[in-house]
Amino acid sequence: MRWLATRIVEHLAGDLNLAHFPGALECISSLLDHKALHLPFIPGQREDGEGIDKDLLLPGLRILENLAHDTHNCTLIYNSKGLLSKIVAPVSSNELVEDIKSSAAWTKVADGSLKLVSRLMGSSGSTGQNMCRLIANNSNAVKNLEVVLDMDMNNNSGIIELHMQALEVLTQLALHDPTNTSVTTREKLIERALHIFLTADWMEDYLKDEKKKISKPTTSQQNTLPRLSTGTWMDNHIKKAREKRAKQARETRVEKKMKEVQETASRLKEKAGEALAMLSSDSEAIKSFTGCDDDIYRLTELLDCNIKTIQCKISTTDTVEIDINTGCRISAGAILKNLSNYVKAPTLRKVFEQLLPVEQDEPFTSWTPNKQCGDRSLQAELLSFVAAIRANNNLNLAGILLSQTPAPDTLEDFVMRLKKMVEDNMYATPACLAIQKLTCELVIEFIKDDRNIEMIDRHNIVATLLEASEVMGCLESRMLFAGVDRDCHGVPLKPLSSVLSKNAEDLLAQRKQALGIKLSTLCLPVHQYRDCCITKYLCMLKTLERVLNS
Repeated sequence: MRWLATRIVEHLAGDLNLAHFPGALECISSLLDHKALHLPFIPGQREDGEGIDKDLLLPGLRILENLAHDTHNCTLIYNSKGLLSKIVAPVSSNELVEDIKSSAAWTKVADGSLKLVSRLMGSSGSTGQNMCRLIANNSNAVKNLEVVLDMDMNNNSGIIELHMQALEVLTQLALHDPTNTSVTTREKLIERALHIFLTADWMEDYLKDEKKKISKPTTSQQNTLPRLSTGTWMDNHIKKAREKRAKQARETRVEKKMKEVQETASRLKEKAGEALAMLSSDSEAIKSFTGCDDDIYRLTELLDCNIKTIQCKISTTDTVEIDINTGCRISAGAILKNLSNYVKAPTLRKVFEQLLPVEQDEPFTSWTPNKQCGDRSLQAELLSFVAAIRANNNLNLAGILLSQTPAPDTLEDFVMRLKKMVEDNMYATPACLAIQKLTCELVIEFIKDDRNIEMIDRHNIVATLLEASEVMGCLESRMLFAGVDRDCHGVPLKPLSSVLSKNAEDLLAQRKQALGIKLSTLCLPVHQYRDCCITKYLCMLKTLERVLNS
């Protein structure tokens, strides 16, 4: 009964406010008491024949993890010192590493503890800062995390999950409590994260080992294998049918488990990339990046959307493919943007390759938000990279752009694609705002060259940017109210998109006047006038569609 009640609370905890339930933390804390720990199993309850663990400790940790989604809950958990000591105990234990190696069950406990610690460290305000300081001052905890990050994944299947949590916690320590984080700890963290993010050898070893474990039948499956029969023809026929079904069930199980293993490996790679992206943006942590040529090459290759998978050869006849998700590409772009000690032109060419084929014809609907959000975030990160390179390096962007293979026919072709990118991203989201502002900065850069004035004016991209800035007004107001200085792509909130677009409009007008150019839709050739009218009509339809959808 208590176990069932615990599971129910676990599912509800994400929506609960502890302030409304006095005494709730004491009840939850009791789930972590030693006297409450027992490990009975009920065999045969799952479809794969494995037992159900009715231990109360793991659900108790998951309840706290779900509660920690709320900042106020985090504060109450942190201020409950008796409970906090139980949460931190596994992380700071002298025997943590030995216990993990010898017990898969304890690995799950350590994972639950680390998830909760990470959630509390990431809490806003003083709670997160105090939690970071608490862990940083605990030498056992820091040492354990470093050792966990270097542990062989083949010891047990749960260690890869511990790697993810150790990456998160150590990254937060390096970012939020740098004074108590040694240079050695930071360097080891970055070195290990780079290995996970940029190499495939650990994936091959992990997949190979997991395949062996998964292919081995469980005890319950061995017990259900058909026995030899010396009976009639019908008995033998039934036996063969059972053998076939058992084989199909095993193959289905192996396929399902291997898919989960592949997803886990992909998540660890993505987590390492996220950690590196955050560390590379920190003025202290960036000093620990070596930026060797091999790393730069691999990071640049990750930007190539034509390379969709990583090939992992786990046997002479079996190759497993791990998908390279958009999150990894975004992290690679962020890292390259923040590094300085490498030749930028080759990477910039790769970035332009990814920006040029702008294909976003699908509407932004509730049916496909995740993929499109990822694609837009990647576009924003790539544009942010271009902006950073342009600001800090004396490079000829137009020359690099036109040297692409395949190249746009002209710079005009690129401007048309930029315009389409803005049109396809007129939604009040952070990624779309970043795309609009960064595109506007590029257009302003192009306007400064007198040879581009007629082309930019002809395609009316400035008007499109002005329209997009109107869509972004409410989002920017909310960001201003929240005190945000930069968005998640590092783009400053100010100047606002409306100011940037107006600057582009004013600069274009000034350059036209200086050059004596007087272009208007009325004096355009017939086919260009028609195209301009069609473009305006389509923009009006898009605006109407957004209004109706909202």
